Amino acid sequence: VKITNEIYPRIFYTRHIEKDGSKYFGPFPDVEYIKRMIEIVTSEYKIRKCNLKSFHNVTRTCVNYDIGLCSGPCKNKISHSKYLEAIEKATQFLEGNHKEILDKLKEKMNKFSEEFKFEEAAKIRDDINYINSYKDKQKITNVYEKNKDYISIAIDKAKDIAIVQIFNIRDGKFLD
Repeated sequence: VKITNEIYPRIFYTRHIEKDGSKYFGPFPDVEYIKRMIEIVTSEYKIRKCNLKSFHNVTRTCVNYDIGLCSGPCKNKISHSKYLEAIEKATQFLEGNHKEILDKLKEKMNKFSEEFKFEEAAKIRDDINYINSYKDKQKITNVYEKNKDYISIAIDKAKDIAIVQIFNIRDGKFLD
């Protein structure tokens, strides 16, 4: 997962790591799974999905803005500082701080239930379940370290046993 180093950053799935000042998260064992996580976080924080490098020639907001999935930075519908706050919240989510987005989703789910909009509530419930299972699937590595070995040792002196785990990173990828 890449959070770009642009004036108005984007978040998307990538298989390529570049030294461009962007933030990277991963690798993740399931591509479809992480794509859905990106969809949840970008829609909740209204992060732009367009790949515009410049907003100078934009004549109108995008469809994602029109349906409430984008905050509209291309037409100054959100201040730069507010947009960066949203990016920071999305970054915290990707780093494992799920409480804020889970609380927000639970509140929306309860509101939909009270309004008898059960399909919308069920979709949000599924998103909550996805986020909760995310905690167990994320493995983060230092993507700037091309080749590295990590050795972990746990010793139980009372039982006179020890466990050794070796983690290998080759070409920036975590190997099982």
